[in-house]
Amino acid sequence: MLKAGLVLLGLLAIVLTALVLPWQAPAAPTAAPAGREGAHEPRTYYLWSADLGAGILDMASVGEEEATVLLALNRSGGYAILALRAMSGDVLASSENYTSPLWEVLPIGEHVVVLAGWDHEHLLILGPDLSSASSIRLGQRPELLSSLPDGSLICLVNRTLMCFSLPEGGKSWSFRIPGSGDLYACITDGLVVVLCHEDGVWTGYVVDEEGSPAWPTGLGLPWLSQASSVDLTPYNDTHIILVALGPQEPMVYLVRSSDLRPSWSAEVEGLACLAPGLDMDGDGAPEILAVGCSGGSYRLLVLDGGGGSILGSYPLPAPPISLLQVGGDRLVLRYASRVELALMRGESGIEVLWSLECSMLEVLPDLDGDGFGELLLAHGGEVRCAWGSYDDAPPAPEAVWPPDGSSTSISMVVFTARVEDAGSGVADVFFVVDGRAVRGELDRASGLYVAEVLLGEGEHEWFVRAVDKVGYGGSTATLSITVNMSFFGEPGWQDDLLFFGPLVAGIALASVYVIKKMAEEAPNPRP
Repeated sequence: MLKAGLVLLGLLAIVLTALVLPWQAPAAPTAAPAGREGAHEPRTYYLWSADLGAGILDMASVGEEEATVLLALNRSGGYAILALRAMSGDVLASSENYTSPLWEVLPIGEHVVVLAGWDHEHLLILGPDLSSASSIRLGQRPELLSSLPDGSLICLVNRTLMCFSLPEGGKSWSFRIPGSGDLYACITDGLVVVLCHEDGVWTGYVVDEEGSPAWPTGLGLPWLSQASSVDLTPYNDTHIILVALGPQEPMVYLVRSSDLRPSWSAEVEGLACLAPGLDMDGDGAPEILAVGCSGGSYRLLVLDGGGGSILGSYPLPAPPISLLQVGGDRLVLRYASRVELALMRGESGIEVLWSLECSMLEVLPDLDGDGFGELLLAHGGEVRCAWGSYDDAPPAPEAVWPPDGSSTSISMVVFTARVEDAGSGVADVFFVVDGRAVRGELDRASGLYVAEVLLGEGEHEWFVRAVDKVGYGGSTATLSITVNMSFFGEPGWQDDLLFFGPLVAGIALASVYVIKKMAEEAPNPRP
């Protein structure tokens, strides 16, 4: 009997639970968010921002999945290095205060190298927690400060290439560049390339990561005889980009780093800036982006990485200081006091999607998994992490429950909605019932946004309003629901019958089941 009674109570609980939702078949989801039609201005948003209350002298980042931001600060009490979590802006570590300026931050493996001193004359080697590990006195500002693939530090000071091990700062090797002419240097795949211009003659040196020069006395470069200065940019593991400047128009060369011979050259009139891009034609060679000026008009040129021909040309309103291709036709353009995200649109030019104020820029790894890196911006004493993409459409909410025009005798109503946003993502969802907004919570199991609202008797109007992270909002059409608290009376007694009918049927079925179980468990009469 006890067992049968428990079974009956369980069935009654199930039936009563069914009364929480209206006893009607769900209608099709209601779409048509208000204002979704038409073009919207592309926007971005900040993942986080931090007011540091200090001048920012340099920025760098290290790591991919758990990226860290490093900042050189000029704050009251001295100069310091601050480490922040790139995803959230939380402080991870802070160095001690230094009395001399910190000009440049270079992360190498687990360590941080800082160019310091009033004359940029010495290096600080900091550990993972930003504590001081060692220091190196250079005597003057280095012409090259970088790292090698093995994690060692390389710098060019007073015509001498020097390699230091970390964290001790001991010198591993050095190589002196002969002569007294101007030097230009860069690193590609562990090779240090140094060009010397003296008395109109160009000489090249290539030194490997062990300190061994390919040509101890240098290699003559007669193909550079017309140049008075050059600019070197790493391109890939085997080549560097060389821009030759002189009395003629600037020439762009793609040069093999192993033997310093050009693979191709291209003239770019009025060259303002240049950067390696992505492989846009599928030949395996990344293209080169160059900003040139002809007749007072600026254009962005896409040079074929395989041969130097012009693959594309796009009008530009003004020349940026630097540029970076971050995916397909998408560019980051850096100006003196702002950064822009733009698209290459053929002859129609460059379409600027959005523009943000900044005095310093660092491109971060992809922090949110959308395939585009985020942007770290410094402006005054504030640092901000901006989403590296754009959103030009509002979210699309769909009302799931209750169906439009439904009735219920339950005053506590559960509202549900499905919201999709292919851009920045959903920031907030509200169920607006009779003009009052109730924030919905995401049920991760179902993927629906849910809110419980206590309603009084009568008809109620409601709709769903969703807002994405850039501030665009979308709404459903207005729906209605009627709450009828009467019991088999006006108004809406038929709806009450629909609600209570399943309860009566459930109790009847439960009674039959219990009687049957009692009969089965009753002891058989003795013969």
